[in-house]
Amino acid sequence: MITFILWRWKQTPPFREDYSVAHVNAMVEMISRRVRCAHRIVCITDDPSGISCDTFPIWRDHDSLKNPSGKHLPSCHRRLRLFHRATTDTLGIARGAQVVSIDLDGVIVSDSFAELFNREEYFVGWMVPGHRHRVVFNGSMFMFRAGTCDYLWTEFDPLTSPKKALMRGFLGSDQAWITMNMMGRPGVGGWTARANGVRSWLRDVRMPGRFSEKDTSVVFFPGNSKPWHSDVLKLAPWILRHTSYGPPTKQIDGPVEARA
Repeated sequence: MITFILWRWKQTPPFREDYSVAHVNAMVEMISRRVRCAHRIVCITDDPSGISCDTFPIWRDHDSLKNPSGKHLPSCHRRLRLFHRATTDTLGIARGAQVVSIDLDGVIVSDSFAELFNREEYFVGWMVPGHRHRVVFNGSMFMFRAGTCDYLWTEFDPLTSPKKALMRGFLGSDQAWITMNMMGRPGVGGWTARANGVRSWLRDVRMPGRFSEKDTSVVFFPGNSKPWHSDVLKLAPWILRHTSYGPPTKQIDGPVEARA
């Protein structure tokens, strides 16, 4: 049994993108269509209204902790509690079972998405080029075995850990701490664009000639561009073959990708 974890909560202060129930339900539909093995989908949220999968109330831990890479950027430190074995126990996830955290701004493109989770490692993350390191983990998607990564929660100190990760050149919030602790460990693996078809909209897809649906499992949209924006849909009408979010919205700023 694989448990897919989705996230939706209101950040304070509010940021550019307001993730809606439609975005949650679109991801639920995409996962359900592509993953044919036994699985469960849970959205951890502060508002379960209208969500079409199981829900679980989000905790308050680190809810006011800022992103050390910039106070204007969203912070996801509170997601680290998912690694705590007490949390996965409470969610009804058996020790050693696969847990997949996936962001709402992804578009699942093909059935090869399900093959991403046929892995023996206890942790697998999306590996992308870093700004200060050759390769880092991006937090858009990661998988771990329940009960095996407890230290990512128990050793995190909100007063010192974000600064420590930043000083070592890892950018972002939870993804910085995850990369610093997991990259290069035995039993840790990664998905890449070349080997697994896990692609970035701006880096791998947006430019003409760089994208083939047949070689792609999922496309993520870290940064300002989102798959429900009207300008993105104009460039990539293929998105609507895989999902629909309702009426398109307008992108607020230019196409800047979140740094990793």
